[in-house]
Amino acid sequence: MQKDLPYNLGLVGSGQDVSFMRSTLIVPGLLTQDQHGGTLTESSTDKRLTVVLGEITAFFENTKDAGAGNFADLYQILTGTSKGFGIRKGVIPVFIAVCLRKYNDHFVIWDHQEEAKLTPALLNQINEDPDSFSIRVEEWTDEKEAYTRGLADAFSDFIIEKEKQYGTYSYIALAMNRWFLSLPKYVKDIKQLYKKGEFFQIEKEIRSFLNLLKQPDTGAQSYCIIASVQM
Repeated sequence: MQKDLPYNLGLVGSGQDVSFMRSTLIVPGLLTQDQHGGTLTESSTDKRLTVVLGEITAFFENTKDAGAGNFADLYQILTGTSKGFGIRKGVIPVFIAVCLRKYNDHFVIWDHQEEAKLTPALLNQINEDPDSFSIRVEEWTDEKEAYTRGLADAFSDFIIEKEKQYGTYSYIALAMNRWFLSLPKYVKDIKQLYKKGEFFQIEKEIRSFLNLLKQPDTGAQSYCIIASVQM
């Protein structure tokens, strides 16, 4: 199995963060590693923890059909006693991160109505106020994979590698934004097209899409919504 994480997740020394990582990931067998690096798994040596991770994964899977899931519902299950869990909130972000890895970039997290970038700070914010955050996991296909690869290739000159760590495909949306803003002003503000001796108004949906491209922090999901309206 390929080791896709740095040894000890890049942590050094013997501080609290290292101790926490060992107790939540290494001891229960979620993180296996050698000198070449580490790999995360959802199968723990503690059967009770495996059940917890299965519950989190089931919550994510349900969002494919439901459209979205509010993290408050997940936290209510994990911290409550209805299913016998009663977990302390402090460790939940770690287990959420473990389960999210299997979905690669195929999910979207919203802070209220705004698409959020996946960072450690975001997981802490969700932990503090799960009611404010929702998630949807996309049903992924080979066609969608090919499409996103094509977009990444088309806008490769405007992609910043560091932005790939935000999760989802925000880095492509941000690259599209940079490309559009680099165009001449008359292109960005165009409202009519000239064809065969006549002027034609640009369709409302296309104008909406162009307006989105002008906004620096528009999430990838917003582009998908506009595109689906046009289809």
